[in-house]
Amino acid sequence: MVQNILALLKDQLDDNLIGKIAGFLGENKSGVTSAVGSALPALLLGLMKKGSEPGGAEGLMKILQEGKHDSGILDNLGSVLGGGSATTNLLSSGKNLLGSIFGDKAGGLGDLIASASGMSKNSGSSLLGMLAAKREYELMGSAYHLGDCFECGCCSYICPSNIPLVQQFRVAKQVLRERSAA
Repeated sequence: MVQNILALLKDQLDDNLIGKIAGFLGENKSGVTSAVGSALPALLLGLMKKGSEPGGAEGLMKILQEGKHDSGILDNLGSVLGGGSATTNLLSSGKNLLGSIFGDKAGGLGDLIASASGMSKNSGSSLLGMLAAKREYELMGSAYHLGDCFECGCCSYICPSNIPLVQQFRVAKQVLRERSAA
């Protein structure tokens, strides 16, 4: 399941988009591609861990609601990365979300990803923040028929990593319900 979600997220980051991100960060495309490959699993696992903590799922929902995150950010990423308030907002919301997910370890994770991919530490942290701020609940909801899940918890018994998937499904379904009501 986690591998399917990672593949879905990676599919959204095509060569053109990676090129735009690399241009914004002032890094080479291969370094950004490598960093994305390291960052996405870390972010996904961080979200799963945070969502499984007492009050974690509610805390993430609150951050996402207060941050007014735009799930369609990839549709106009070129303009978002062009500078100005849109860029500042993206980086700021990503940084806040990272802090909520990883706490004081967020900077170290950005450094590790940068080091492994040959990017600067600043670029590693910025990339991690951009990826954290970008969510594709609608895409995952339709691709995996999230609305059909009745939260029985059976997935917890078959997940070899013992990931509390039901909590993640609840968060995603709540986000989708709120977006459809708006």
